[in-house]
Amino acid sequence: MMHAKVFQAQALDNSSSDYLRLAEHSAELRSPIREQTYSGMASISAHGSVLFAQDGVKLFVKGNAAVLQVIAEERDHAGRLAPVVCWVEQDTEQSSGASGVDAVWASLEQFATAIGRSFSEPRRLAAREALELLAKKQSSQSLIALAIALLQREWSAWLKRVLATLKNFGK
Repeated sequence: MMHAKVFQAQALDNSSSDYLRLAEHSAELRSPIREQTYSGMASISAHGSVLFAQDGVKLFVKGNAAVLQVIAEERDHAGRLAPVVCWVEQDTEQSSGASGVDAVWASLEQFATAIGRSFSEPRRLAAREALELLAKKQSSQSLIALAIALLQREWSAWLKRVLATLKNFGK
């Protein structure tokens, strides 16, 4: 199941510190964890693959981590777009994807509202679509991993039987 790990957004006044908060406790991160968190999010965005990009929403995926960027309606004082960003982690346990999508989106909207940001309806729909795609990807990967594990176990058992037969054949 997926869950939100960290939220980030720039300060619209272009002089205050950016918002960087833990999703679980809504606590603002301080140095040196702040720098490590920025580096982690940048690594996912720079080295991950783009799973979704449309309507002002981008989703980057790297391993079991993802970064969701959603352009807010509000712009900074220089008139530039100001995305709200969410670092999403995917647990390896199999669970309902819909509840993870709902929880991540609800917490992202709560963070955005707390810092005075809002999203258009097309962006809301696109962001949910991106998260649902991520949940499906996770579910598919879990099923593939399970199938591979089962095949490896069957292959191992078959190989042991063949080796035992060959060993007995040589006697």
